[in-house]
Amino acid sequence: MVKLLKPITTWYRLWKQVGDPFLAYRLLPKTATPRVDARAERSGDGFRFAKYDKNVNRRQIRLFEGDGELLSTYVKAPGLRFESDKSGRDVVCATCNGRPVRLLARDSGSLKVIREVYIDRLYDFHGRGRYVVMDVGMNVGAASLFFASHPNVEKVVGYEPFPGTRAVASENLSLNPELADKIEIRPYGLGVRDTTIEVPEPSAGYLGGTTTDFMLEASGEAQGSARKTKVEIRDILPELQRILEQHRGCSLLLKMDCEGAEYDLLASMEASGRLADVDTLMLEYHLKGKESLTESLTGAGFTTISPNSGMPGTCDMLYAFKRS
Repeated sequence: MVKLLKPITTWYRLWKQVGDPFLAYRLLPKTATPRVDARAERSGDGFRFAKYDKNVNRRQIRLFEGDGELLSTYVKAPGLRFESDKSGRDVVCATCNGRPVRLLARDSGSLKVIREVYIDRLYDFHGRGRYVVMDVGMNVGAASLFFASHPNVEKVVGYEPFPGTRAVASENLSLNPELADKIEIRPYGLGVRDTTIEVPEPSAGYLGGTTTDFMLEASGEAQGSARKTKVEIRDILPELQRILEQHRGCSLLLKMDCEGAEYDLLASMEASGRLADVDTLMLEYHLKGKESLTESLTGAGFTTISPNSGMPGTCDMLYAFKRS
């Protein structure tokens, strides 16, 4: 009875907050009750939150796929709004460094990526001088566009081995022609040697693709995947050398969200002494914890910052800055 009453009482409480039973149902959370603290006025086929100067229609609400906490975060986020592109597709427009950045809103997965980059600001940085960015694990291009919006970033080179993901990244770049000129997509991933491997297509459509065995096993995709795809992997060391030669005088910002490959990549760079070429590193570590990564970076003269414990089995962010 308690399990039945809890969602009903939560729905009723949200109804009282926003003033509409449909919207209250869509705001039902997966864990904790989200706080909107604003009445929603009916506006055409959707709702307007005057307090947040935000409009959202029913089709856009359904993109959140029942994640009420995510929806409430979008409603309250300043500088974020829904638009439509020329084809009528839903687009999220964010303001970054005084510039609009537009990204396709395809489903809750793409909305979570946008939240990480443009609301949570996982890759925020304020560096002096000129920068070139290597975006390892470009995904749908959200972080690449974020970096490109910084006036002191001269070039962003994005690495994305999965064709479907890369296609969405190209679409997102086409929505931002003024920033796309600063971004180059390279159709391969980075590893410790040149190779071509066959791996499962990302189970979430175009998000979360991995080329590492331990991440495939953890996700249950190592066996039994209906679809496989061949992806190209290139050695990070010569790739790093080319980037530095092409952008002399620029500091290197290395961003990694490569679903487990970060451990081998940093080990290879440490062994070759190439960590010295990096000015700033922002990475997401996966399942193996952060201890080995932190040891490599501090040994190479970096100061590291990480918000959580980084115990094995966890995934979180690790930031490293060259000591002056």
